[in-house]
Amino acid sequence: MAGLSSALPLAAQATATGEITGRVQNEATGQYLNNARVTVKGTDLAAFTDETGTFRLGGVPPGRATLEAFYSGLDPQQLTVQVAAGGRVERDINLTNKSLYGDQGGIVKLDAFVASSSKLTEGESLATHEQRFAANLKNVVATDAYGDVIEGNVAEFMKTCRASRLNTPTSCRSPSPCAASTPT
Repeated sequence: MAGLSSALPLAAQATATGEITGRVQNEATGQYLNNARVTVKGTDLAAFTDETGTFRLGGVPPGRATLEAFYSGLDPQQLTVQVAAGGRVERDINLTNKSLYGDQGGIVKLDAFVASSSKLTEGESLATHEQRFAANLKNVVATDAYGDVIEGNVAEFMKTCRASRLNTPTSCRSPSPCAASTPT
C-alpha cells in the first residue's frame, strides 16, 4: 500500500505539466530545419528538431512559457505560449535572417515607376548610336532584327550574309544590312 501512495503523487505531478510541440521552418526558403534547438527559457528543457523540423518539449510547467529557437545562420527567436496543466500547445516557429533575406513579415512598397513602349529596341538604339557617332563610315545592324535565328553564334549570322568582294560592305539575304565597315 505504501508503494501505491508514493505512485499517486508522481501521477498527479505528471498531469501538472504540459507539452509544447511544433515545427521550425526557414521562412525565406520554406524548408523545415533539422537540428534546430528549441528551449524553454528559465528551465533546462531543450529539444532538437528532427529531419521534418518537428520538436516536442514535455514536462513544461503550466503558465506562460517563453520558447527560444536557434539555428546557425538564422536570427534566434523568442516567443511566448500559454501552457495549461496536462495540456498540449502546438506552435510553429519561422526563423529568418533579416540581414540576408530582409523582413518578410511586412508589406513591400515599391517606388513609383512608369511602363512605356518604344519602337526602337535596346539593340537598335545601340546600333543607331554606334553608327551615328562612328569615326568612319560604318553600317551597324542590331541582331534583334533577326530574332533568335542566329542563336548567339556569329557563324550562324554570317550564313545569311555574302560578300561581293573583299574590303567592301557586304549584302545580306535578309532585308536588313549586315554589320560591315569600309576601311579608311
